[in-house]
Amino acid sequence: MTSSSDALNPPEDLFKPSRAPRYLGIFVLISIAILMGFWYAGRLDTWIDYLFPERAEVRGTVILNGQPMTTGIVQTYLSNPSPGMMGGLAPIEKDGTFRLLTNGDPGVYCGEHKVVVSYMTNTFPPKSLIPLSYTDAKTTPFTLRVKRHQLNTMELVVEAPDLLKTEDDTKEIQSGTESDSKSQTEDSESKNSDKN
Repeated sequence: MTSSSDALNPPEDLFKPSRAPRYLGIFVLISIAILMGFWYAGRLDTWIDYLFPERAEVRGTVILNGQPMTTGIVQTYLSNPSPGMMGGLAPIEKDGTFRLLTNGDPGVYCGEHKVVVSYMTNTFPPKSLIPLSYTDAKTTPFTLRVKRHQLNTMELVVEAPDLLKTEDDTKEIQSGTESDSKSQTEDSESKNSDKN
């Protein structure tokens, strides 16, 4: 049973300062320090792109041995994709320009991309006319940081010193294939005439 004097005199620890606000302040300061560290290191954008995916437009040109590349494909691979995110793809136009698309829609997801260029022969199996280092995401020298709310542009300069030799080889292969198919056709026609 409590007395009236106990009701008038509350417990002493009721008015002691709580430790919760002090810990909350320390937590807020540590959180701010971590965010500033990410921002300073340039990784805050990476986390924002990962958590809130958005696409931005990317256009560019491909230069091959000092001239615009007139055919081929440009493809990108996201360095840190979120689930469901993918890189972009674009055909290279006759003037060397390209515009990246994702699933047929303009733009690619924001973030860092590895960029590869493909330029192949029309033979079967196709053969690359440029060094393979440009065609693989692990070895490509091209990277692109796609930024939000702006047009992103880039110029890809491809050096292929053996290109002329390779194009001559391709013409020989194509002409050799045509002559082989003609000789096979002639052989089959002569066999058919021999049977008749």
